[in-house]
Amino acid sequence: MILATWHINFWPSDAKVYYFDATVQLPQYKFLSEMHHGMDGEKVYWLHGKEIYIVWASLMQRLINDFSTLRPFMLLGSFAIAASSILIFFISRKLWGKLTGLMCYGIFVTSFWPYMYVMMAKHPPLGLLHAMLAICLLIYPLKNKGHFISLFLSGLVMGLAIFSSNGAPLYLPFYLAAYIYTCYQRDPESFKSASTLVKAAAAGLLVLLGMVTVFIYVNFPDVWGNFSNYLNYVKVSGKYNHFFYNQPYVQQWFQDADLSNIRGGWLWVIKYFMVIMPVLFPLYVISVVFLIHESLKQPLKIKAGILLLCFLSVSPMMMAEYAHVAQYGANYFPCIVGILFLVGVAFNRVLGETQSITIDPKKKRWGTGLASALILLQVGVNAHAFLTDIYPCRMVTTFLSDKMAELNEKKFYSYKLHPQNHLFVLNLTPSLYDNVRFVPIDYIVQPEESYVLVPPVTGDSIYVAATSTYMDFDRDVFLNELFRRGTLSKYAAASFKTIASSRYWLHEEEIMSYRRLILNHQIPVEEDKTRVWLLDAEKIQTNKGIIVPHKKYLHMRMNDVRNIGTKEKVYLYDGYTAKVMRPIRLKAVIVRIHKIGNPHDQLKAYIYKLDKKQEVLVPFNENYISNSVEGEKILSDGKEGVGVFQFKEPLDVPPGRYFFIIYRDGPLDDENYYRIHKDYLGLI
Repeated sequence: MILATWHINFWPSDAKVYYFDATVQLPQYKFLSEMHHGMDGEKVYWLHGKEIYIVWASLMQRLINDFSTLRPFMLLGSFAIAASSILIFFISRKLWGKLTGLMCYGIFVTSFWPYMYVMMAKHPPLGLLHAMLAICLLIYPLKNKGHFISLFLSGLVMGLAIFSSNGAPLYLPFYLAAYIYTCYQRDPESFKSASTLVKAAAAGLLVLLGMVTVFIYVNFPDVWGNFSNYLNYVKVSGKYNHFFYNQPYVQQWFQDADLSNIRGGWLWVIKYFMVIMPVLFPLYVISVVFLIHESLKQPLKIKAGILLLCFLSVSPMMMAEYAHVAQYGANYFPCIVGILFLVGVAFNRVLGETQSITIDPKKKRWGTGLASALILLQVGVNAHAFLTDIYPCRMVTTFLSDKMAELNEKKFYSYKLHPQNHLFVLNLTPSLYDNVRFVPIDYIVQPEESYVLVPPVTGDSIYVAATSTYMDFDRDVFLNELFRRGTLSKYAAASFKTIASSRYWLHEEEIMSYRRLILNHQIPVEEDKTRVWLLDAEKIQTNKGIIVPHKKYLHMRMNDVRNIGTKEKVYLYDGYTAKVMRPIRLKAVIVRIHKIGNPHDQLKAYIYKLDKKQEVLVPFNENYISNSVEGEKILSDGKEGVGVFQFKEPLDVPPGRYFFIIYRDGPLDDENYYRIHKDYLGLI
């Protein structure tokens, strides 16, 4: 993994945006909590719950003397996953035996999900490592008096876990279960006696002391103030999501719904786990059914124990849903532990293996064969997903850089205005910039030599999802024509899959994931539009006379006309920003609009204002949606018409900037839709 990602480049990941500066500057701080001073806002507390991750990443930067690339983050993540897999083996072996331990190790280490966070240079692997080490220190204590040291160290490491990854508190149910198991193992006969309970409480105080030590270290000197900010972070993450931050463009799929409360709930959880653990999660479901069936035949004590284990395995999911965390992959990563260990419990029940009972040789052969078959299935499915999607999509700028170096050109062309242009032009292999410069263009027919770099044109992309209009890049009418004809590949020197092409990476952003799993939007929509392209400028020049834009596109571009309600995502209406110079009492907005075909649904206008605390568009007030305008009453194409969108109650609008957008409430249709003149908006 380390070798495969050694030359990986930045992409718009958390490591680049939030963590990188903090790791570089960390030695300058007198106290660890000082890292928050430049990042905290009224609603955003980016680094809280990740302080120890910053410490480890900063240390790794200094160990390899690399302060400019992702390598320190990748090394840290790779080490964390490798160490975690070994700890998972030791935990499962201690609890259920060697064969079960090997199976749990094999399934975890061959799952592609953990490696996604290594490649994202994100914090979940480090949270997992600390949590597994904390559990190991509980169930593998030092002998005699060293047991008390183990308890303190275990609490200390669990505290490190909580401040390594904001998802790490989801490991606490497993940690508590391990603590109870440890207490029981030390004195199973008198576990219910008062003296044993006192000893357990004393041991718990040692664990708590370890956690408190980390808590004070991370938040000192303003312990309560920094902890309050951490609690605010937890509160904000449950209250505000990407739906809230991108309301005007998300509104089209939800009509009048309150976007701050949009979640996929348990349906999203189940569908997501089926995607991200295509072998392990079905095994988990089978294991739950098997164990519940087995419990029906067991005494009450064993029945209760099995049901409790099933409940324990699902507890991180329940905690995440109770907290209303944003539903994207990283927030649910700790759930893999409960899922994996319950599969181990079921496998162990089938074998009948314990630390004191040797498995029957015949059953051992059968169990070894079953474990091998499961791991082979796991390897095949996960390797295919990783090698054909996850890895090439993430490594795209490295592959693109290698191709550009191979072409040996000193000059490449790229768009002046493209929402995803900087993600590629500014994130190539650093050495490439010593010999290459980029020349800005508006149209692919402008350059006469070399190559044109065309980023993904789709708006359905995790690259820009939190701020996306979800509309395709359509400023270049010549590029639009090549996509319309399906002939773009004829002019390509190379093309590569990107993150936007992936069926897995999109689930690291909650709006994209919700759309795919709950709304069943077909993402990726068109593979060509999700790829990055290097187009041969000379070939384009040779065929310049025949790459004539479709007259429909030319008309719309020249007259600044946009579509409303089409499946085709070019020339869609992206709203109107109006500057109000003096207070007005707004009764309605007027637009120039006509219809194509014969749509029978309605249109509504929405008005948004800037939030007082941050640069986010939020509904103007509770009456921000206009009354409906019937599609049947709108004039047909060729007839000049207007649409008057009246608000239910007049709006008292103070001076400032406001955003207006119009959506249809019926299904998208390329035959029956609306066209609007983007440059006109009247306020009455």
